[in-house]
Amino acid sequence: MEEALAALSASALGRAMRGSLWLYPAANVGHVLGAATLFGMILAADLRLLGLGRALSPDAVLRFTLPWAWVGFALAVLTGPLLFAADPLVVAANPFFRIKLALLLVAGINMLAFQLIGRRTGHADRASAALSIAVWLGVLVCGRS
Repeated sequence: MEEALAALSASALGRAMRGSLWLYPAANVGHVLGAATLFGMILAADLRLLGLGRALSPDAVLRFTLPWAWVGFALAVLTGPLLFAADPLVVAANPFFRIKLALLLVAGINMLAFQLIGRRTGHADRASAALSIAVWLGVLVCGRS
């Protein structure tokens, strides 16, 4: 694994991310913007599922937030590997990075379970929403550590 990380660091992408005056900062801004958009949309939907904003139907909130959440997700997914390539040996050794990856997996499983099980009970909605908020806050904290 360490050899693959060293190869990534020595690659043209790794060198470009470290050597360019603008590439790393642009990727970092894109990643933060993507994460903020994703979390903002997830937070709005989860807060509605927790009972806030009852004047808005949950379906209407989800119809608005879901496309924007995907935009944020795509931006974060596209820029994350660029940031990683700049210093993969150091980033991979950071325990907060590993926790972030584990939390992303939990967030994905939670979302998948919510989609597959459907919104059958208010309790399941609320539990999924509360877990989602906690997990995504953890992702954000670990991503900045």
